[in-house]
Amino acid sequence: MESFDPELNETNLAALESVNTFFLEKMGESPNKSEGAPAEVQEQVAVGEEKQVFKLDDAGAISSLKARVKIDDSTKIEEILRKVVLIIKWDGEDEAAVWSPLGDFFGTSPGWNEYKTLPMGMTADWMYSYWYMPFKDGAEIIIHNEYENEVDIEMEIAHEALNEVEDLGRFHAKWHRDLDPLEEERWPDWTLLETEGRGRFLGTHLNVWNPKGGSCSLGGPGHHWWGEGDEKFFIDGEEFPSTFGTGTEDYFGYAWCIPSVFEHAFHSQTQDNDNMGYQPMNRWHIIDNIPFQKSFDGYLEKYFPNYWPTQYATVVYWYLELGGNDPLGAVSVDERYGYETPYDVYREEGVVEGEDLKIKENSGGWASTDVWSHEDLFEEVSGHKILLWNVNPENENELTTTFEWPEEGTYEIEANIIHSKNGGEFSFQLNGTNLQSANFYADSKERETEKVILGTVDLEPGIQTLKITWEGEKEEGKNLSLDYLKFQRIE
Repeated sequence: MESFDPELNETNLAALESVNTFFLEKMGESPNKSEGAPAEVQEQVAVGEEKQVFKLDDAGAISSLKARVKIDDSTKIEEILRKVVLIIKWDGEDEAAVWSPLGDFFGTSPGWNEYKTLPMGMTADWMYSYWYMPFKDGAEIIIHNEYENEVDIEMEIAHEALNEVEDLGRFHAKWHRDLDPLEEERWPDWTLLETEGRGRFLGTHLNVWNPKGGSCSLGGPGHHWWGEGDEKFFIDGEEFPSTFGTGTEDYFGYAWCIPSVFEHAFHSQTQDNDNMGYQPMNRWHIIDNIPFQKSFDGYLEKYFPNYWPTQYATVVYWYLELGGNDPLGAVSVDERYGYETPYDVYREEGVVEGEDLKIKENSGGWASTDVWSHEDLFEEVSGHKILLWNVNPENENELTTTFEWPEEGTYEIEANIIHSKNGGEFSFQLNGTNLQSANFYADSKERETEKVILGTVDLEPGIQTLKITWEGEKEEGKNLSLDYLKFQRIE
């Protein structure tokens, strides 16, 4: 074992440079070395058909699996990738080790969302998987088409022969939504995977449907932002999880509700819906290996119930010894496509949202435009987000924001504000014109909204500057929660 030296030698520097180059320039290429050209598959699968599209005999391993589907109508891509199922069986077994909607298996849903990680991805050309998949007595790849039309599918499959596979785990990947609920005292645990035997947990693709968004307030079911839930991994029957995380969003490699699309070697998020819709995420356990000798029981804390609606769908990936217990089976097509409970977020038309204001200067305390209102106000707060400013009494406390306005005219300004126990007195100035002050204080502990007329201004098209100043004293309320500004044209 070489001792660590912060002054890397030439060999270590070269190794580091090689890895950096791969991650920065070659992500999406196979890290596995396979001899010979990959097998090419082109098949038409009829409606309702479960068709074997590829078969190998004897011992070997699949090291690269690529797939694409011919899609004439781009509006149908989400439906096709959920209704067409990938099935893989090892060693002549009757039960599938891989069962997943085709798109979800490759690490993103719904639809085709381009991204690249080390083991999985979608490019403009292919969906790819580079998980190493060994077998002793043959492999069989099957496509089950539950879409309304015939499907044309292409695959490229790299594989190799092996002599010894006795101690190699078999690759498993299964899609599910909601398994049998745990006992009540286990709330809010939601089951990712419960399996028995020797193996290794590889990670998960999780697609969250959460159209309302959600605040981080505390309370019973339905009063948490969905990302607060910790991951819990129990290894070999342990009573307390040896992996106990700090939040679902932390587990998937980001924090503070960041909705942005990102892709890295071992984690990704493939859509940006401002945390109000789909959040498709991946987390791969490659450098943080999770082996087990007897069993693996993995859970995520899910605070929001399905009716919120917050609904989970996942693919879990793991290696399992031959003969181990994989309890997950097929899921009917009506349970995996179109299951999402619809919800329309309340939005006031033609307003400048507080969350869309650009913060240019802040001489006060903490301000943010990426803050959820309390969910009790979701029917009254447009877009469910607000501008939040908590002032610091020791400072000057002036907040300068900007927004763009398209049309010349004279306008009356109406603000939708949120009163709270800690609300303060604030004055407003738009492009140098003084407006009315507003008091954000509430006598009761309950939050409530109020529409307040701030005054009348003449506007020219372009960038507008809104300055907000705290007018309170040191011991008075310090919070401003602004939903939107509405501009009513005066003829």
